[in-house]
Amino acid sequence: ENQGIGGTDDGLVVLNSTFDHNGNADSARDGGLVSAAGIKSVNSMFIYNSRFTDNYWAGVWCDIECGAFEVHDSYFSGNGKTGIADEISSGPALFEGNTIQNNGMLPTANRHTGLLIVDSRNVNAYDNTFGGNVQYGVQSAQTGRAPGIGNVSIYANTMNGDALTGCSISGVNCETNK
Repeated sequence: ENQGIGGTDDGLVVLNSTFDHNGNADSARDGGLVSAAGIKSVNSMFIYNSRFTDNYWAGVWCDIECGAFEVHDSYFSGNGKTGIADEISSGPALFEGNTIQNNGMLPTANRHTGLLIVDSRNVNAYDNTFGGNVQYGVQSAQTGRAPGIGNVSIYANTMNGDALTGCSISGVNCETNK
């Protein structure tokens, strides 16, 4: 009820799959927000050509040192807080060729963004298409949790009017986004 996939071992590979309407207000009570997602894992995962739509909190979420995290050629729309979340992880993480639009729809979410990078390192995000995300297309943030943010490159993305934030943080490089 709260996740499409959760609690996996290292090396999860997801191909050509759809994650739609995972999680809800009832399953998110009493701290459940911290797990409501199409996919949430604390272990490595590799996602290709998949769809994440209208999930209560996040489309896909790597949390607490999940290790390698890659999302390629996938579609994210209508997710409550964020399409993709990379949080408290050393990576490496790679996000390329994705369409990340119209996310951050849940009014009670604390961030409303397409791609969220919080206290994570070794992240590359390029050749993604953004647009219509409620607050930001890409949000990079540091909150003081290890490993901290660093070696983050956000480049060659099509923003379609979406803003990028966090580009002034030391260790975050944003260039050639249009």
